[in-house]
Amino acid sequence: MAIKIISASHGQTIFDRIEDGAQQIDAPQCPADAGLIVINTKNPLRRQELWDADFPDQASAQAALKAQLMELIRRAERDRPQAEWEGLFTGRAVRPILFMGQSVVRLPTSVGGPQTPTPLKMLLAHDARGVMEPQAKAIAYLLNEQMQRILRGIPGGPGQPPQ
Repeated sequence: MAIKIISASHGQTIFDRIEDGAQQIDAPQCPADAGLIVINTKNPLRRQELWDADFPDQASAQAALKAQLMELIRRAERDRPQAEWEGLFTGRAVRPILFMGQSVVRLPTSVGGPQTPTPLKMLLAHDARGVMEPQAKAIAYLLNEQMQRILRGIPGGPGQPPQ
């Protein structure tokens, strides 16, 4: 995995980091047969907006986080020829590109009372206008599922990570 952090929400900046990830995977020093690009969106996410929102439930909060990630993806895609996307995947980098977002929101509790700070984390798989490699898509799904299990605190066995 080539993990890149974006510092701005400008489409060209986002695409440049994606391109950097593809180049890292394709570099001779990288021993992998194939690799995924992961874009950490921690800097351009509007976390204060998520914190200030009055979400009725976790699904609504997740939808708002996903909407912010989708907006970053749309910015990277805006006015970009398909050939530029295809050029990223001519070597060992494979689709999907994973966009990682995380924030803390306030959600109501089931017993009423004040809203509770609740962490949200998401890996959003983006096809980059092409077909996702099936094994990479499965890995992306499993990574997100494992992250959600850990976030929920679902334990593994004694001395083992969550299953």
